[in-house]
Amino acid sequence: MSVDFDQLYERYIIGPHKVDPPELRSVLQRIVVESTQVETERAVLKELLLELANFLNSRDGHKSVYLKAVDQFFCDAEDCWMPRTAHVPSDIRDLFSDIGIDLHGGIDDPEHHTTPKQLLDMVNALEA
Repeated sequence: MSVDFDQLYERYIIGPHKVDPPELRSVLQRIVVESTQVETERAVLKELLLELANFLNSRDGHKSVYLKAVDQFFCDAEDCWMPRTAHVPSDIRDLFSDIGIDLHGGIDDPEHHTTPKQLLDMVNALEA
């Protein structure tokens, strides 16, 4: 069974958050595609996660609504596309989980949630 990215994106990003930045759609789609392939490339996933973190740290992407949308996309992934990522290295799967648990308040409540800068640091700390 293949993952219907457009349906997921509509359900978790556009529908509840009413946002659709092309950069976000593109990187999330590539993360899902790469992580659900049988032969996942660790270096490619790290680059994609860097692209996501850089977007969320950029002038255009540093918005609470984007953090909440990405958080929800990864949080609800447990039921959608994450079951197809068992072959992904565990530290990257752990980062997926961290994004889905703690990113939503990174701008509004940085003392208790992961900030975009912290996400960038976590991605940079991953082995290539």
